[in-house]
Amino acid sequence: LEAGRSVDAERHLRLAIAAQPAFPESHYHLGNALRAQAKLDEAVSAYEEALRLAKNVALSVPSVASAQELAGLSAYRAERFAMARKFLRAAFELSGDGQHLPQVMDCERAARRYSLVKSTFQQLVESEPTPDVLAEGRIVLASTLADQSKFQEAIDLLNAGGASKILRNPSGRHLR
Repeated sequence: LEAGRSVDAERHLRLAIAAQPAFPESHYHLGNALRAQAKLDEAVSAYEEALRLAKNVALSVPSVASAQELAGLSAYRAERFAMARKFLRAAFELSGDGQHLPQVMDCERAARRYSLVKSTFQQLVESEPTPDVLAEGRIVLASTLADQSKFQEAIDLLNAGGASKILRNPSGRHLR
């Protein structure tokens, strides 16, 4: 998918699913391939199937972070935000990896739990994330502030993160 070959990925993933239909990760990646091709209804169906399968695994092995992560990501893509928050939060608690805390923040934002968005952002900062993950968290927090009509705070937050800097070689996080 990263090479821009979503049609090939879709074909290979459909073969993998035909061979092992109960493997949730194949369904999740199929959803990603379909989403890359703007086949959104099919993508949501793939995410829903991934969620159905991954949820069973995650509930069977609650101490395995990767199982919680896959269930959470599948729920997030299927727009089941309360469930996504639960599983992604569990993955973070088990692993300490804040990679998906911006998605947790987005789930909290969808539920209008604005104070939780801010406290989760603080956890994100403390987890020492990559610059891309931190930038994503800043965007979610700024959007949350904008939802509350705190526009200047949102702008100040983005500027503090470097949004107002002129860069010679900006990366993807600088353009978002």
